[in-house]
Amino acid sequence: MSAEHDLDAHLQLRTDDASLVGTLLVGPKAPASELTPHVLMVFLEARGVVDRLIDQDAIQTLIEEASAKPGAEHAAVVAKGRPPRHGTPRVLAWKPSIVERIAEIEARTADPDAPGNDDKPGSPSRDAQDAGESDEAVDHYGHSAFIIVKQSDALGTITPPDAGEDGEDIFGEVIAAKQSPTPSYIDAETLELTEDHRVLARNCGRLIYDGSRRSIERTLEIKGDVGFATGHIDFPGPVIVQGGVKDRFRIESMSDTTVRKLVEAAHIRSARDILIERGVAGRDAALLEARRNVTANYFEATTVVAEGDCIVQKEITNCDITARGSVVIENGAIRGGCITAAHAIRAGVVGSVQEVPTEITVGSIPSLDAPLAEIRVLRAKAQSELNETKEELETYREVMDTKNPDAIEKTMGFEFQISELQDRIGKLDSAAARLRNNLAKNTTPSLTVEKRIHGGVIVRMRGHLLRFKDEVNGPFTIRVNRSGEPIIDAPGNERPASEVASIEPDDSLDPLAMNPGDPDGAVGDGAISDQGQQAA
Repeated sequence: MSAEHDLDAHLQLRTDDASLVGTLLVGPKAPASELTPHVLMVFLEARGVVDRLIDQDAIQTLIEEASAKPGAEHAAVVAKGRPPRHGTPRVLAWKPSIVERIAEIEARTADPDAPGNDDKPGSPSRDAQDAGESDEAVDHYGHSAFIIVKQSDALGTITPPDAGEDGEDIFGEVIAAKQSPTPSYIDAETLELTEDHRVLARNCGRLIYDGSRRSIERTLEIKGDVGFATGHIDFPGPVIVQGGVKDRFRIESMSDTTVRKLVEAAHIRSARDILIERGVAGRDAALLEARRNVTANYFEATTVVAEGDCIVQKEITNCDITARGSVVIENGAIRGGCITAAHAIRAGVVGSVQEVPTEITVGSIPSLDAPLAEIRVLRAKAQSELNETKEELETYREVMDTKNPDAIEKTMGFEFQISELQDRIGKLDSAAARLRNNLAKNTTPSLTVEKRIHGGVIVRMRGHLLRFKDEVNGPFTIRVNRSGEPIIDAPGNERPASEVASIEPDDSLDPLAMNPGDPDGAVGDGAISDQGQQAA
């Protein structure tokens, strides 16, 4: 048969990339007399097209068109496969309480009249105060701009995965369906999808519910200030504030807290370190508490409680600072206020030319010394009662009838009371001994002055109070020698501290070396547990 009568040479099967659509082309020189449904079906089957997927009506129409218009190319879709149905996307739905919180936050953000961080005349909070309305009526401070979750909290649900349905191409091959995947916007590291299609928090932190990601941030970063736009902060992880902290606002963190700019009359509590890169202008209302160290550029009229060290770069002015470690401001000045450290206090300058009253206490842990003093009072009271009871017993014995049963019973009552008081005193003495031992092990008192100390400064060291009436230039260190006497130790020159300051006895701190049996010597530490506290 010649080429023009070889029908296959004039036919062509074309498919799309997925082989879901088969198009048959009939060339312009195809002999119309040979174009029959049977011939075209055989052609398609020979090329692997499944007969049940062939559209015979389309073949008939193609033949008719080719016969009607010979000499031209004709084409028709003669076979169609079945595309796969891929699994529908899974949908995350927050639980109702979170939906409500999101709505509250978004409504407040969109409200132009909501209080802002700049508490200026004309703002709702300032106007309310000027009108005599308390902030508690509408708690702008308590509002939070964040949703904070705990580990294992149930946050919502997600629709089950859909396996979809497989497809088939025109050659009978299976086209696998794709199961609906976990949405890419869900962070698998912080959100858990359970087998029963619940969404749980893998860790504590801030819930991110908008944007391109759904996750839980372990660190709370605030771009601006902590103020009316954020409300108070109570966060289970680290907190970083790029701005400052406004008056009367509070930050509580179970980890480190960092504030880049000014802290005003605010409260900050941290289970680890507090770092204030600028400083604190506290106006006698700011409070910083850290389980480890507190570091700042300066403090003014601020209360600081640090279980570790308090480290300041420039200035401490009229502050009340207590550190379980040391207070260090080597290149700066301490002016006014009360500074207490269990270990060393190191400063460039202490006091001021104006002789602003400045009180320095070294070697004290107030959380131990305060209950220690309390136990001393209790012991003195018990000792006094014991002495009085003994005297009463002796007086009674002188006049009692030793054969009288009532007299004998009364004598036994006195003896029981004496035994009870002696037992109580013993417990107080034991508690005091443990507390003194604790204080002795955890305090190393010294005051180091690099430049000068001014008149008006008083320094407390256990059993001693030093009053500076005149300026004394540094560098020098004040400490207590082995004999228990305060000395001033300048480089290469150690001498009695009495040469530069007046020294007075001071019983505000227990001297630790007292005999526990001394009626005035039992001082306990309520921070030490068990019998000490029970006795108190």
